[in-house]
Amino acid sequence: MKYISLQTLAQKVGQMLQVDVYNIMHGKVRDPKYALNKARVALYAKLGIGSYFNSPFAGGPSRHQSWTAEEWRSIVDQIQAIYAEHNAIPMIYGIDTIHGANYVRNAVLFPQPLAAASSFNVDLVYRMGQVAAKDSLAAGLPWIFSPACMKHFIGYSNPTSGNDRADSVISDFELVNYYAPPFLAAVQQGRVKSAMETYTSVNGEPVIASHKLLVDLLRNDMGFHGLLVSDDDEVYRLVNEHHVAANENEALFMVFNQTSLDMNMVPSKHIADKLTERLVQQSRISEQRLDDSVRRILRMKADVGLLRNATAPYVPPTAVGSVEDQRDAKAAADESIILLENALKLPVDAVNPKYTLPIEDPQATVFLTGPLADSKAFLCGGWSIFWQGTDNSSLIPHGVSIREALNHSFANLQYAAGVDTHGHVKGNRTEALAKAANSSYTIVVLGESSYTEKNGDVSDLHLPAGQLKYVEELTAIQSTSVVVVLVAGRPRLLGGVHKNAAAVLASFLPCEQGGQAIADVVTGRVNPSAKLPITYPKASGDVHLPYFH
Repeated sequence: MKYISLQTLAQKVGQMLQVDVYNIMHGKVRDPKYALNKARVALYAKLGIGSYFNSPFAGGPSRHQSWTAEEWRSIVDQIQAIYAEHNAIPMIYGIDTIHGANYVRNAVLFPQPLAAASSFNVDLVYRMGQVAAKDSLAAGLPWIFSPACMKHFIGYSNPTSGNDRADSVISDFELVNYYAPPFLAAVQQGRVKSAMETYTSVNGEPVIASHKLLVDLLRNDMGFHGLLVSDDDEVYRLVNEHHVAANENEALFMVFNQTSLDMNMVPSKHIADKLTERLVQQSRISEQRLDDSVRRILRMKADVGLLRNATAPYVPPTAVGSVEDQRDAKAAADESIILLENALKLPVDAVNPKYTLPIEDPQATVFLTGPLADSKAFLCGGWSIFWQGTDNSSLIPHGVSIREALNHSFANLQYAAGVDTHGHVKGNRTEALAKAANSSYTIVVLGESSYTEKNGDVSDLHLPAGQLKYVEELTAIQSTSVVVVLVAGRPRLLGGVHKNAAAVLASFLPCEQGGQAIADVVTGRVNPSAKLPITYPKASGDVHLPYFH
C-alpha cells in the first residue's frame, strides 16, 4: 500500500493511536461552532494521529446535552479539513452505539442488546443495527464499536467475582465451545472489519498482552484479518491494574511484541507515541511490525471510503429519529417482554378459565407503583445519552413511561412511587398501601438506576431489600392482584417475594418504547413472546452457568 512507504516512523506510530475527543475540545465549550481546538487538531494531524473516539458529552450533562447529526458531522468535517490542510491521512472516528446511535441527539434508542436477544428475532436485531449505522453515518461517524466491531475479545462476560473487569478463569474447552463461537461467526459469516480486546485477564494473563488469544486464537484459528483496537487505556493498565509491566515503555514493548494489536486507544496522546518510536529506534520493536498494523488500519479506512473521500457517506440528518425507526424500536420492545408467571383468576372457571393478564377492562381499578413505573430513563439504562445513562427522562427523545402509557388505558389508574431504586421509602407508604387495597390490580415495577461497567458492580444479585419488602407488603393485601414487572440490565433476584404475585413480567431494558410495550402487554394489545436469553440464576451462587448448560 503506497501510503505506508510515504509515512515517517512518527506518522506510522500516529496512525496506531486513537485519542479521546476530549483532547481536541476547547475546555468545557460544547457549542459546535467553537468547541473544536483547531490548533490541537493541526498538531495531531502533523503527528498523523489515526483516530478519535468517544462523545464529548459521555461524562454527563453540560450546557449542551448532546449534538445533533448535523452538529456531529460539522465537527468531523472540520477535523478532516484540518488534516487535509496538512496532507495527513484522514482520521477515522470511532464511537459506541450500543442500542442505537446513543450519542446522537434525537436518534431512536432501541432495547439494550440483552433485551433484543430476548426476542430471538434476528430480523429485528438486524434492523436495529441498520438504524444505528444510518444515524451514525448521518452524524459523519463511520466506525461504530457495536455492533460492527466485535467486542470484547474474549472472556469479559465471565468475571470470577461477578464484578466488572475481574479476572476470568476459563478452561480451553469452555473458551472454544462457549466464548469463541459468537466471535467466529462474526468473522466468518459477518466478515467483521474490526475487533476490540477486553479489559480483563483470562487465567491470570491480561488479554491485551496475550499471544495465545490475540494471535493464535484470533488471527490464526479464527482467520481475523481486520483492525484490532484496544479498549480505553488498556495498554497502560498493564502497569496500574494488571501489574505485569513496570512502566508504560515496558507495557508497549510487551503488547507490540506479543500480540497483533493495531490501534492503541488512549485517553490522551501523552507519551505513548514517543515511547513507541523509541522502541523501534532501539530495535526492540521492528518497523515491519508497525507496518503490518498500519496496513490493517489503512485497509479499513479504504473499505469505508475515507481514502477516496475524507467525508463519511452522506445520509440526510432528517433520517434520524424517523417514525419508521420509532416503529421498529417499538416492535423490538414488544418482543423483549417476557411473561414469567400468569396465575389463573379465582375462582377458576373450568369452561373458560381466566388469567391475571391481560387486564382488558378499561374501567378496572389499577394501582401503579414502583421505582421504574414513571421513568423512561431507567428503562434505558447506561449508554443512553451519556456513558452512565441518565435519570432525566426528558432527555430520552421518544416514547413514554409506563405510567403515561397506562394512563391512556385505564380510566381509574392511581399512582404512587412507593419506593426508589435504592429501596428507600418514597412518599407516604400508608397511602400507597391503601391505594393498593382499593384496587383490583396492583402493578409494581421494580429495577435499577442506570449504570454501566464498574459503576454497576453489586455485591448481591438480590434487588435492594426495601424494594422486596414493599412487594411483600403489597402481596399481603388480599383484595388486590399484584403484577410484578422487573426491568433490569442483568438478572436480579426477587428473594421469593414474587411467589405470592399473580403475574410476573420481565425485560432487560426495553428503553424508550418500553413503557408503551409493557402497557400493551398488560392490556392484551401485545402477546408477550420473548424468552429468557440467559440461564437465570435462582440464587447468587448459581451464576457462571452458560445458556442451555
